[in-house]
Amino acid sequence: MKYLHLKELEVPLYRGKLVIILTNDKEKLQKYIPDFEDKEPYAHTWLINWKGKQGFVIVLNFDNSYRKIHNGTITHEAIHATHFIAQERGLEADFQNDEPITYLAEFITDEVYKLMKKHKFEAVS
Repeated sequence: MKYLHLKELEVPLYRGKLVIILTNDKEKLQKYIPDFEDKEPYAHTWLINWKGKQGFVIVLNFDNSYRKIHNGTITHEAIHATHFIAQERGLEADFQNDEPITYLAEFITDEVYKLMKKHKFEAVS
């Protein structure tokens, strides 16, 4: 069964839209990401124009025929999104004070898990 679940929210402090999409429907995904060309979605993160604002988009497909979504996969994509936001906002890596980056990664990860829970998806441990 094909599905596309989308959650759109403001990125706190740093501006822009965080968009989380859970989907196994390539055709519907292409309406949001027109240049998506893979055979099927798996786990991806993009920086795009989202309705006239900067959008940081995470896509996860829990029915990918080749690879399962693991907890680490979610972390991986959340870190990509965190780095896109940090780069776009001029945040520099500071290993003496990494709270701005870790706060943002935590926020993104929490939002992904909230959407997963709402639609009864679980990552592989």
